[in-house]
Amino acid sequence: MRSHYNAQSSSSSSSSAITLGRILPIVDTVEWIERLVSTPGITDVQLRFKDTSDYATILDRIQHAQALCKSSGVRLWINDHWNAAVEAGGCFGIHLGQEDLASCVDAGGLDMIRSSGLALGVSTHSYSELAVALGVRPS
Repeated sequence: MRSHYNAQSSSSSSSSAITLGRILPIVDTVEWIERLVSTPGITDVQLRFKDTSDYATILDRIQHAQALCKSSGVRLWINDHWNAAVEAGGCFGIHLGQEDLASCVDAGGLDMIRSSGLALGVSTHSYSELAVALGVRPS
């Protein structure tokens, strides 16, 4: 089994640097994004917050996170707030749970996501949810 945690140390120095393997941190604040974009090995981050339904606040957080990610070459995934991610532009992808997927489909959001070039990820916890997810052709 291959480990995704590699500690690298320099023989000429008493300090050691930790390099993470491929992981997808899922965080709930822009402040966490700011910390993670400069961490070696981080290529993607997912912003997942549930503390507000105010669209202007949601859009502002996504735009701020996207600016941080863009300047560091990190791909930003947005959890659930697909409409704000489409409007913000520049995000890499959207991740939807089953309930948010249903409301996205009802609102015509899948076409908007696809036409904006965003990747789509969908949560599944059972074979029936997997069948639903496959039916919408996630990335």
